[in-house]
Amino acid sequence: MKKIPGGQPKRLTVDSDGTTGGKVSNPLFAPDGRRVLFTVELGLGYYKGEPYFRQRVWLLDVGTKKLRRLTGQEEMFLDRQWSPSGKYVALVALYPEATLSVIDLTTGKRRTIAKSPTSNWHISWSSDSRRLFYYVDEPKRAVYVAAIGTGRSRRLFQPKEDVISLMCSPDGARIAYVEGRALRLASQRDGSGIKTILRLPTSQGFENDA
Repeated sequence: MKKIPGGQPKRLTVDSDGTTGGKVSNPLFAPDGRRVLFTVELGLGYYKGEPYFRQRVWLLDVGTKKLRRLTGQEEMFLDRQWSPSGKYVALVALYPEATLSVIDLTTGKRRTIAKSPTSNWHISWSSDSRRLFYYVDEPKRAVYVAAIGTGRSRRLFQPKEDVISLMCSPDGARIAYVEGRALRLASQRDGSGIKTILRLPTSQGFENDA
């Protein structure tokens, strides 16, 4: 059931190429609050003998109740993020292939940004929606930035330990990330100026770095 402002609750029914009644989960509002991404769970599938949960990503216009399917093939998603502009959606899929892709909601086209045989992905949009930053740990640990206009990526820097979180600053200047037990900052432009600003808790509490 979905509550529509000014109306009665409405049951959301999705017919997904002959699959009716799939479980709807993981709603995610667009920045303008007018659209909602959600995932339809289609049950268990297998790829090269490995099981995975089959999913598709849909888009709902809250005002018109219009539904739009964004992904065609059945995949399993680790992450979905709206761009700040609301024009793009970034998706991290783990099965049947581990990929980072971006959907242009104006054209409906989906572009693959990167592939890596890992489940350790972290992504963050720049505040102007022109760049997408991401971390993967295979084949080597690295933080990359992709230009949305061209889809091309370049490596910013290679952390020595696993990165477990990544976030762009609203002013477009820096990236904050957690590497091992350290909270660090780096330049969004070229990955330079890496600075540790906090070491995360131990039994002795926090450690601040000057």
